[in-house]
Amino acid sequence: MKMILTSKGINTERGAELIKKGLEKLGFKDLCDKKVLIIEQERNRNMLWYISSIQEQLINMGFVKENISIFDNKWDMLKEFVRPLYDIIYIGEGSVFDISLQMQAVPGIHNAIAWSMEKGGTYIGASAGAMMAGRDCKLARHFKEKLPTTMDGKVYCPPALGLLDGAVIPHYKTKKEYTRFINSLSKEERSRYKSFYFVPEDEALVLENQPTLMDRLREKGMI
Repeated sequence: MKMILTSKGINTERGAELIKKGLEKLGFKDLCDKKVLIIEQERNRNMLWYISSIQEQLINMGFVKENISIFDNKWDMLKEFVRPLYDIIYIGEGSVFDISLQMQAVPGIHNAIAWSMEKGGTYIGASAGAMMAGRDCKLARHFKEKLPTTMDGKVYCPPALGLLDGAVIPHYKTKKEYTRFINSLSKEERSRYKSFYFVPEDEALVLENQPTLMDRLREKGMI
């Protein structure tokens, strides 16, 4: 599995530049036949100019508009699986918790992402999307995000994608700031994660040959 994690979205010039360089580093050359699924927080998705800017940046990189799909609450797993699996999954900026809740409401999307990665897909996550790649979303509450509550008033944390067996930390400008944040975490929070992945504010973290979720489940004898 290959991954590109950034703090800036593909809709920004710098974010697009970092992601383009990441794709080149991963060996992508001809992108015209690559299928992309864009997942955005609903409030961003409802702004046509926002989605258009993402599509424009992807087309400028070499993708074809017909191969760019937008995830929404009408996404149909059975219909989508008639086509080849996605070559690239992109999850953008916004609230990690909101994005997770919106994805939970549409059956099959987590499986589609897991299978796309299993079949050689590439995951691109920006800001909230970067954190979604981790084991869970719990550390998002340190970024002024409010945990959702159930109908009976209980606070809970919606799931991340679990593509990485650790936590992804975006937005800190320097390694010193990032280290200070890690040291500020409780012992329970630090011990919860096998690894921490630092995504600097103005750089991309490019990961190659990462074990997929299926690989980790096989190693544990769970499948």
